[in-house]
Amino acid sequence: MDKQTLLSYVATERSRGVRDEDIKTELITKGWAELLIRDVLADSAGTQLAVLPAISLLLKSSFDELWRNIWKAFLIMVLPMTLVGLLGFSGGVSMVLAPNPTTLLGGGGLVLLGVILMCIVTFVSTIMLIKEIVSNWTLSYSAAFSSALPHIFPLLIVAFLSSFAILGGFAVFIIPGFIASIWFSFAQISSVVDNKRGIAALLYSKALVHGNLGNVFAYYMIVGILVIITNFIVGLIPVVGPFVTLLATPFMLIFSVHLYQALKRITLVEENFPINSYRITTSLIVVGIIATLALAWLFAKYATL
Repeated sequence: MDKQTLLSYVATERSRGVRDEDIKTELITKGWAELLIRDVLADSAGTQLAVLPAISLLLKSSFDELWRNIWKAFLIMVLPMTLVGLLGFSGGVSMVLAPNPTTLLGGGGLVLLGVILMCIVTFVSTIMLIKEIVSNWTLSYSAAFSSALPHIFPLLIVAFLSSFAILGGFAVFIIPGFIASIWFSFAQISSVVDNKRGIAALLYSKALVHGNLGNVFAYYMIVGILVIITNFIVGLIPVVGPFVTLLATPFMLIFSVHLYQALKRITLVEENFPINSYRITTSLIVVGIIATLALAWLFAKYATL
């Protein structure tokens, strides 16, 4: 049963006088994720959770979700690399075998095409995995791929804006860059999950993190250290090691989605964002764009020397 059916089930059990703890125990024995049960019980009661769930609960739910979508998560990493590898190899071979201006241009074009395709497939695959988690998609890979296509452009815009804002923070000073990276860490997820567009996605992410900046930073630090340690230990095992290493990025994405949903449970976000928040965000974006142009100019200047 999906989440809506689960809500109906909880309402029915409560009407029969069954306690929430007994409902929770019954659902866990049937294989339901504890984090999802927790959210459903809160939703059906019309209550707002007060604190973030324990990181152990988020990690367990993220691992369960990764295991359920193991092949889709694997394809997220393999398909983009395969595309750029094949086109890059073709372009490199053509430039080596016939090093003239035409083939050099054609080979470079193939490499560029590979990078563009890699970005598109990465974005689409990311959308697919997020939708799998929050919407409980049960589509085939090809069907999910096509269903994710409408989200590409809005997600791309949000990705650019958040990247500029974070770069702007680092350009101002190092510490604001780290703070900005936490503020806007959920901007792309909000674009896919809640259809936030443009700068509104960044403002929504910043509002979600407000009041939980330290907790979000700590959670990401813990999961980051665990992933690094796991990759270091398991990465030494032939065949299994590289496979597990490839799944680190999808796992971090799944963890971020679960943390995003948890923050939504405990934070009441007003759609009329404070003017100061808007000014800070737009200022960081502008500084980030200026810094990007300055770096591009310096690179072009010294590359010709």
